[in-house]
Amino acid sequence: TPSNGRGFKISNSTGSLDSLTVFNNTNGDQGAAIQLTNSDFDLADSFFQTNNATEEHGGHIALYESTLDASNSFFWASSAAYGGAIWADHNSVLNVTTCDFQDNEAAGAWGIDGWGGAIAVQDSTVTITDSTFKDAYSNEWNPGGGAIGLSGAVANINTTTFEDCEAEQNGGSIYAYASTVTLNDIDITGSKSGYNGGGVWASDSTVNILDSSFSNNEAEVNFFNGNSGYGGALFFDDTSIADVSSSEFTKNKVGNGGGALFADESDITISECTFAENDANQDSMQSDSGYGGAVLIEDGEFDIQKTEFTSNDADVAGGAFYTNEMGTISKSEFTTNSAGYGGAIYLHGSLTLDEVVFDSNTASNSGGAIRWRNEQRDEDLDISNSTFKGNTAGNYGGGLALYAGNLFASSLNTFTDNQGADGGALSVVEIKEIEVQGTLFCHNTASANGGGAR
Repeated sequence: TPSNGRGFKISNSTGSLDSLTVFNNTNGDQGAAIQLTNSDFDLADSFFQTNNATEEHGGHIALYESTLDASNSFFWASSAAYGGAIWADHNSVLNVTTCDFQDNEAAGAWGIDGWGGAIAVQDSTVTITDSTFKDAYSNEWNPGGGAIGLSGAVANINTTTFEDCEAEQNGGSIYAYASTVTLNDIDITGSKSGYNGGGVWASDSTVNILDSSFSNNEAEVNFFNGNSGYGGALFFDDTSIADVSSSEFTKNKVGNGGGALFADESDITISECTFAENDANQDSMQSDSGYGGAVLIEDGEFDIQKTEFTSNDADVAGGAFYTNEMGTISKSEFTTNSAGYGGAIYLHGSLTLDEVVFDSNTASNSGGAIRWRNEQRDEDLDISNSTFKGNTAGNYGGGLALYAGNLFASSLNTFTDNQGADGGALSVVEIKEIEVQGTLFCHNTASANGGGAR
């Protein structure tokens, strides 16, 4: 039961550590409880508490060119400049199974930004399975990662829960830079960032997310610069590639754009997901905010399949989805979403819709289901086998409100029971080319002009 000082410093060794209790060790260097160098160890059934690396990394454990298999252990109340509980570097391999991390902190130090409140991994590999992270915190506002920070890493995280983790800057639970990340059957709840990525922040990374849940996460206002954040649950930028499947996003929110997901300079695939009750509020400190209640794609191509968007809200535009780029949405549903413009979707680029249902979406201004504004005038909106029913706009286009560009609607589209002041189903202004065939307009109403179309 080591305490007071460093617990273990191990080099060039192989072995196992079982049933340890290590607490109250403080070190100005790294690995206040255990430091492994060029070693291979198993760690099981152990308890670590209040071990602190005050100026460097790895409050409990630090790895260099080492392998550690940790199982059935507790890591509580530690702090370090980064990697509050565990630090892995220089081609290390860290495997964590059935472990509990609570109240760990990346505190930063003079000239060192805090990242990875519980675990920080650099140029190494980490696999985490059946574990829990609670109340992890990264208190310096750049770069972030309330629970886990990754740089040049390969990470596989499975069947793991993140609860009430926080970063003052990016990635309330997970921060990933230049990394390859797989998240399988994870649950991130109540996570917060002071800027971008309330749950996960990824830049220049490849991220695969499947069978996971994100709820009540938030990208808040950054009080250091007054800017609102993007991506209440997920944030991707700088040539990232993301594949998100079979996952749920519920009641996430943001003060700027992308209540659940934000992407810039990234290519995104979303399949068999649900987005419900996510919110992009207009921040009172920043007028240019409140876009994409569930998803905002600023730059990068997208493909959305078999996905449901329900009761999402954006104060300004794109109740469920806002984009400036081109992409495809198929076999999906948008129901009871709301915004000022584009109750379900607001877009500037080309969009192909196939087998998509828009039901009971609302825009207080224009585009009850979709508001399309194409300043370039050479983009296409191509709609087939889709349904617009019961959508409402306070002004133009109960179903669609289109400005410029080309509209092609063919093959069994229906517009029924939509309402708007002008153009109950469809409002078009300065469209370059329009072709509508095989489309049914029925029981649409306009309080001023054009019950079917204007």
